[in-house]
Amino acid sequence: MKRIILIFAAITFSLSAAEAQDDTRYSQGVFTETTTITHTKVEKIKNEHNITKNIKKSIELGLQYGSDISTECHYILGYRFNNLLYLGGGTGIIYFPEAGTTESFDIPIYINSKLYLTKSILKPYISLSIGTKFSNGGYYVSPSIGIDKAIRDNLNWYLSVCADFLNQREYSHDGVPKIIDCIHVGLRTGLTF
Repeated sequence: MKRIILIFAAITFSLSAAEAQDDTRYSQGVFTETTTITHTKVEKIKNEHNITKNIKKSIELGLQYGSDISTECHYILGYRFNNLLYLGGGTGIIYFPEAGTTESFDIPIYINSKLYLTKSILKPYISLSIGTKFSNGGYYVSPSIGIDKAIRDNLNWYLSVCADFLNQREYSHDGVPKIIDCIHVGLRTGLTF
């Protein structure tokens, strides 16, 4: 019975001490600081749920070497879920100057994903694009690894080493088309805004 009374007295004393401390906080003007903190938290929650803030666009240029030298330009539109994960879709134009045929342009359409490895200003990342080519069909797969650097509040520059796995149509000397699998390795640079 003594233990129950002792526990009850300890709980009552701690509750009254906490209540007294709470009253002291309000009388010393700390209440306005609590209101400010709460207001800041509300603003932060509103900003985190702003969908348009997380929509990102990228424009990138690349130079690649495989069975021939190709240049490329891509546009990617996507959503950044958090500081580490990005998912979007893109399209572009790949030009093969040494092909010498009417099929020297490829237009890939793909899904692009990026996984950032850190949350710092200079972020290493790995990326994967998977899709098809609009010009003559076939597949388009492009893994890459790179770095992303914040330039301003809503502007990033990135540089990556990439490999494009694709198939393309080539013509033999007698004009018969054949589809061959190609691997192109190169560099890409771009801006995300």
